[in-house]
Amino acid sequence: MSHPDTLVTAASIIAGFGAALIAFRLERELEIERRDQELPPHRREGHWFPASDWLLVISNVAALCFVVAPLVAIESPSPRTIRLTSAVCTATAIMLAGYIPSILAHYRFFYGLTKKERKNPTLLEAVFLSITVIAAILAFAMTYRA
Repeated sequence: MSHPDTLVTAASIIAGFGAALIAFRLERELEIERRDQELPPHRREGHWFPASDWLLVISNVAALCFVVAPLVAIESPSPRTIRLTSAVCTATAIMLAGYIPSILAHYRFFYGLTKKERKNPTLLEAVFLSITVIAAILAFAMTYRA
């Protein structure tokens, strides 16, 4: 398997995982909507998108638009294109990996599980998001320069 084929495969797997996770999140929001219809207006939960979910959205869009699409569209990609798509694929993998501790922190699985106040993002979630974004940017830069 050539390097472009490997990148397309990796980016497709990343996008597949991300799409499955987003589907679960949307199903949760639809369930909240169904429950909210049965409650009086002052007790309705309402919709919101945890900050951690943006890691999924960004990694999916980046994997599909900046890895899969260029490598499928171009018959013989240049070394620069391969370098760029490799860097994007590396960054999206890190963002997908960072989603896991970030969403766990959002739902307070590390500490404070009994707290009912809702913040978006929670303090620990913001820490994990920051670490993930910095790691993804550094990995992108290092991979692109290699």
